[in-house]
Amino acid sequence: MRIALVLVSAALATSVIFAQSGPSVAELKNVQSNVLIGDANGITSAINGQKIPGNVSVTTTDGASVDVVFNNGCTVSLKPSQSLNVNAGSSCEALIASVQPVVPSTALGASGAGGAGAAGLSGTTLALLGGAGLAGALYANCHRRASPSSICR
Repeated sequence: MRIALVLVSAALATSVIFAQSGPSVAELKNVQSNVLIGDANGITSAINGQKIPGNVSVTTTDGASVDVVFNNGCTVSLKPSQSLNVNAGSSCEALIASVQPVVPSTALGASGAGGAGAAGLSGTTLALLGGAGLAGALYANCHRRASPSSICR
């Protein structure tokens, strides 16, 4: 639940509208709960049937799931608290292997029993810190890409 709060707060904190750029390379199917799409412009909530371009990340929150169905027929299923960088030219095996776990909010110092987090920080403060951390991670991820056509540049 806290990871959802952190990611939702990150999406709200950026207050940037996701703008698709380039042709779609995949479609989101079976979207359950809160699935997020991020690129260099920000983060937004995904909807079932949404077409997505390459060079974005798809992230599931706690309790969420989604199937990313690529135009080449490959399907990558994300379980709760997982992330996938959508790279159009990758093989199906490489896409499946690139699924990464999302760091739980307890790594940020949140308590697991609904109490105060590390150093007595409130849930709201931890959510904002988590949002900043997620934004930083997305930024860092964008700037380590080798593709010259990356929308991150």
